[in-house]
Amino acid sequence: MQSIDPSAIITADPSTRLVHVQTSAPQEQIGSALREAGFPPRAGKPERGIR
Repeated sequence: MQSIDPSAIITADPSTRLVHVQTSAPQEQIGSALREAGFPPRAGKPERGIR
């Protein structure tokens, strides 16, 4: 994630395999990076107003 958006805020919980990402990067790039890391994305409801 940091190579895609160095200012991204990432919270991960490996035990539940949940990752929360706050970024301005396109969703497609984030999804690809998550898949490569072994976390297949399931889009949640985007939070508006947080950057």
